Parts: sequence; structure tokens; C-alpha cells
Amino acid sequence: MGQPSRTVWASASSHGLRWAGLPLLVVAVVLGSLGWIYLARALSPADGTVTFPSAPLWSERGVVVDELASSTGPLRVGDCVVAVDGVPLEALIRDRPGHAYHVGDIVRYQIRRSGTSASSQCTGPLTEVSVVLDRYRPAVVLGQHPSVLPLAVCLLALGSFLVAVRPRLRATRALLIAACLFPFGMTEWPFGTQVVDLAAHRLWPFVIGDTANALFWGALLLMAVSLPRRQLPRWVVAGCFVGPLGLHLLYLTATLPGHTSGLARLARLVTVSLAAAYTVPLLMVIGLLTGYRDLARDEKRRAVRWVLVPFTFAAVCYLGLGQIPAALTNRPLVPWTWLYGMFLLVLVALAISVVRNHLFEVRVIIRRWALRVLTLLTGVVIAVGGSQLLVPLPTGIPTTWAAAAIGVTAFGACVLISRVERVLQRKVFGARADNATMLSALAPPRGAPSSNEDGLAATLEALREALRLAFVRLELTMPGMPPLILAAGTHHRPELVLPLRADSAVLGQLSLAVRPGLEPLGHNDERLIDALGQILASHAYNVGLQHALRQALARAVTAREDERRRVRREIHDGIGPLLAAALLRTELAAPTAPPTQARTFNQLRELQQTALSDLRHLVEGLRPPALDHGGLDTALRQHANLSVTGHPCDSPEVVIQVSGDLTDLPAAIEVAAYRIGQEAITNATRHAHARHIDVRLERSPGSLVVQVSDDGRGVPKASNIAGVGMVSMRERATELGGEYITETLTPGTRIRAQLPIVLDLAS
Repeated sequence: MGQPSRTVWASASSHGLRWAGLPLLVVAVVLGSLGWIYLARALSPADGTVTFPSAPLWSERGVVVDELASSTGPLRVGDCVVAVDGVPLEALIRDRPGHAYHVGDIVRYQIRRSGTSASSQCTGPLTEVSVVLDRYRPAVVLGQHPSVLPLAVCLLALGSFLVAVRPRLRATRALLIAACLFPFGMTEWPFGTQVVDLAAHRLWPFVIGDTANALFWGALLLMAVSLPRRQLPRWVVAGCFVGPLGLHLLYLTATLPGHTSGLARLARLVTVSLAAAYTVPLLMVIGLLTGYRDLARDEKRRAVRWVLVPFTFAAVCYLGLGQIPAALTNRPLVPWTWLYGMFLLVLVALAISVVRNHLFEVRVIIRRWALRVLTLLTGVVIAVGGSQLLVPLPTGIPTTWAAAAIGVTAFGACVLISRVERVLQRKVFGARADNATMLSALAPPRGAPSSNEDGLAATLEALREALRLAFVRLELTMPGMPPLILAAGTHHRPELVLPLRADSAVLGQLSLAVRPGLEPLGHNDERLIDALGQILASHAYNVGLQHALRQALARAVTAREDERRRVRREIHDGIGPLLAAALLRTELAAPTAPPTQARTFNQLRELQQTALSDLRHLVEGLRPPALDHGGLDTALRQHANLSVTGHPCDSPEVVIQVSGDLTDLPAAIEVAAYRIGQEAITNATRHAHARHIDVRLERSPGSLVVQVSDDGRGVPKASNIAGVGMVSMRERATELGGEYITETLTPGTRIRAQLPIVLDLAS
């Protein structure tokens, strides 16, 4: 039992470490993302423009302003900037390095304003405007896209919680990776880039942010693929992250050769996540759908469906109303902030599936923490109210004494709250709230079971109570023993079927079902039950070996008694009559023999008489003759009459009751039953001085029960050593695979032996 204990406590300790390290992780991600945004955007001078280097908006003619961070400047949405300070953008890109700009500088933009929305045609009259560079204000851009910040917060909160409670699941880790990458990808959208960044050759924030955005899509793809599956090949995991970057390479291979403009080629080089934004949502839907179809359990399918349906709707809207129209007309049919807001609904559906449908199996963790918080608040209220009502402090007490009294009261309240919370956890959730209790479920019971099967049944009952299960069933199908089925609780459809193995041999299976209305078995519960199942398999294997040993011993005893009966019959019907006939001939021939041979005949007659007497004693030792003369009940009556005759002054009353047919009993069962009954009657008359002895022989289809009750003085309680007769009766019962019980009555003793009469002699 050592290995499961190490596993459980290691899991418990690592769980505590995960909860302890989670705030540090969240703080690191938040500070890192804020530091990155400040470094990438807040330190750069701003001209108020927001442009996105997609192919239609960055062309040979110029760069189209897609958004404005401030409406007070001279620029308008749709303006096409063709030159900066008199230098065309194409020349600025070709002639490196760029000009260094600072806050407060005045920059002259040559633009073409057509009066229409953003278009790559760059038509209209050429004009010049002067722009005063100011500090970049990320808060203004985030305010124009209100769905971005809530999406980032929800991703980080949900991913952190799921990783804290289910760190080994690949889907939860992928969600947290996506949550960490999303803030870094915000420098691609909604911040985008500026015309002044293009003129200063300051595109590295956009490239790094868009690369993070491509990896963000890869993490989401990994989450979608692994959500319905627990096991994935490593090449699939690596392909989810390498795939978006590979799609970008394919996009460059297909589009770069057809463009000679440096501005158009740069637009395609820096948009790392463009191809992934078109393909990964479709791959996510396909991954969720195929995994959903492969699920067998209805509960799991229902949980995945809560994610599949809203995500499919959001992906269709994202592509059909956003990406595809933007590629054709430079504008989405629905603003991007609303399209990204739809993915907030996906996160809400994911959270509902976690809580309602037990996705990732964390509902029990939520309820445990809710119980802890409720217990803590109740304890605090009771402690504060009790201290005010029951323990009023005197007015003249020193301040230090008052502080000490408050400290002692708070400490006592904390101890009491901890104890109450632990008791409630065990009552509500069973051993799942306490691994030590769960491990002790398979500990041997205090009372010694009457048989190994009873020990297994007691273990199953303890396991059912420890886990708050509705039904537990153990099926043993070991070779060499009949099928054994033990169950505890009310029959339900099993939620977990665990095979039991010992090395390569399959011993059977363990089926479990949770009580209606309680938590289903989670992944950690299944791992712990699997460890406990190996212990149960060892116990079951020992039971099977003992059962096979008892069967082998019973077959050996039966074969021995059958052989004795055959030998006795041969001696009684063969050798015995021959010796008797020889003795008779000797006695007839002795009177007619010559005087010189009389002595020889007398010696021969004595030898034959001795041989016949020894042969008679040998026959009686092989098998009681009374069994062959009248059967088991008649033999016991004869012995009872002899025992009563031996006590003429105080002869007890012996009553023998027979239930069932005793004519076709196996030889071993018949001899064992006779010897046990014989010894019990002898003990009752000789040692217990009983006045009444009741002997019952009950024949059932599978066993013979011999029960002898008397009203004697019984077995002395002070004696710890059983007599030879008691030991002999127990050995005769157990060697046939039966049971032997001695009970103390008031007054008297009851001896009960149950002997199985269905033996697997063919095997």
C-alpha cells in the first residue's frame, strides 16, 4: 500500500504548490504584458493613425489610414499617405535606416483624400498636412475596442483556474498559453502600426505581436483538438504551433513573387498571422467536431457540445462577417470589436460547461471551495457575535490583556473552523476530500471476517462509503475457480469499469457508480481508484488462490475417501470372505487330522483368526461400517444410543432431525459429517453433561449443514487452547472447503459445520 500512498500525497502536495504559484504566474503575465505594451507603444511618438499592413491597405501607391486614435488632428479615416516630409514611402522603405522622430516633432504628410472609406486606390487630389507627434496613448485605443480587455482578462482568469485544478490536461495548459500570448498579440490588433512607425522603420513591435498572435491561434487549435481527447501524439502538439508559421511561409511563397513594390512585399512579410486567421478557426471547428463524434459517454458529449456550438457560431461570424469581407472590400460587415466580443460568449459557454456539465472535472473543486468559504464566513460571524455577546471585556482591562484575549479567541475560532470544515468535507464529498480516508478504505476491517469472500465484501462496502458511491460490484473470473460476484449498494449503471490484473492475468473487473445528485468521478479520482484497484486485485488474487487450494484439497480428500470406500468394499467382499472360508475349512479339517498334525492345524486356525480380526479392524478404520449399513442419520442414531447407554444414571435426550435426502452424499462429505456429529455428541455427553442434545442434518442443493446444540456447561471461557476434538472437527470441515463455527449459548454450546457437496471433480 506504499506506492498509492506516495502517489496520493505527492498529488496533494503538488496541488498546494500549484495554488501557491498561481498568483505569481498571473502577476508575471499581467506585468509582462503591460511592460511589453509600454515598451512597444507608449515609448514611441504617435501621429494619431492606426493602420494594418494587410495587402489591400498597403500597396504600391501608399498606406491607407484605417483608424484614428484622436479625431482632433488633420488626418481622416481613408486618407492615403503617399509621402512623409516629401519622401515617398517606397523610397523610405528602400533607403534604410529610417529617420528618428520624437515627441513634439512636426511631420508633413502628403496624402490623397478621395472622401470615401478606406481603399487601396489612393485616388483624389494630392494635399499636404502637418501632424504634431504626441505620446502614444494605449488606453484610448483600448477604449475604442471595449471587447479586447475583457477578453484578455477572462482568458487569463479561466486559463489560470483550470491549470491550477487540472494541470495535467493538455487542453487547460493550451488555454493558459493562449491567455498569456493574447496581450502580446494586442500590439498587432487593436494597436496596429502608424505611418510614423513605417517612416522610422519601427515595425518590430508589430512583427513580434503578430508572431505572438499566430502562436495564439496555434494554442487555441491545440485546446480545440485536445478538449475531447486526453491523449494526443507529440507530432500533433508540435504541429498546432508550427502550423500557423508554416501557413505564413506558404502565403509568402504564393504571393511574394507577384509583387515588385517594396511596400506591398513588406505588408505580406510582417502579417505573420494573416493565413492562420483564415484557416485555424475552421481547423478548430473540425477538431472539435471529430473529437465530439468519437466520444462514447453522454456526459462528455454534452460538455463538449456546450463549447462546440457557440464556437462554431463565433467562427462562422468571424470569417463570414469579418475576414472574408475585409479581404474583398477592406472593411468587415460587423466591427471587429463586436466580432471579438463573440468569443467572450465562447468563454462564458466554456465556463458554464465547466460548472454545469463537469468539463475538465473541476465542479467538485468549485463546490469544495464554496463549502470552505461558507464555513469560514459562518465561523467568523459566530466567533465575532459570540465574543461580543458571551465574553464582554471589563472596562478596566489592560490593552495588552485585551489583545491577548482577542488573539486566543481568534486562534480557537480558526481551529474550530478548520475542524468543522474538515468534517463537512468528509460528510459531503466522502474520501475525495481527504486522501487519507480514501486510502484507509481498503484497510482490513477490525472484526475478523469469517471467510476471504467476506473480507472482500467488507472492503467493497468500506470503499462505497468512503467515496459516497451508490453501487460497487466486483466480478472475479479467475481460471480454476467459479465466477465470484460481490456487490455493495443499490444497482446503478456503472460510470467507471476498472479491469483488475495481476501481472498478465486478468482477474476480473471493478464497477462503480456515483450516487445520484453527487459529483461524478473525476480524473484524479480515477487515478487513485486505479491505484487502490491494484491492491484490491492482489487481495482478489489471494482469494482466488486460496479458493483453488481449498478446491484441490477437497478433491484430494474426496478422492481419498472414495478410494477408501472402494478398498473397503474389495476387502469386505473379496479378501474377507476368502479368509473366512479358509478358517472354516481349517476348523472342519482339524478334528480329522492325524494326532501328529493337530498342533499345526490349531496354530493355522489361530493365525487365520488373527488375520481376519486385523482385517476387520482395518476395514472399520477405512470407513465407519455404520455408514454403509444404514446411512448417515442411522449411523449417528446408533452412536447417540451408545453414548446415552454409557451414562445410565443421567442419560441425556438426543433428538436427530433430518431435512433433505442423504442417500447420495459423496463419501468424503458423509464421513466428515459423521465424524463431526460423532465428536460433538461425545463432547456434549462426556464433558458438557448436557441434558438435551439437538442434532440437525440439513441437505440443500449445494451443501450439507451439521448442527449440534446442547444445554450443557459449554466451553470454558478461561481456556484459550481448543481440545483435540474441536481441532479435529474444524480440520474436517475446512479441508473440504467448508465452514466451522462454535457458538456459546445460555446455557450450552452450538456447533455448526457447513460442508459443500458440489465439487469440481472433473477438473
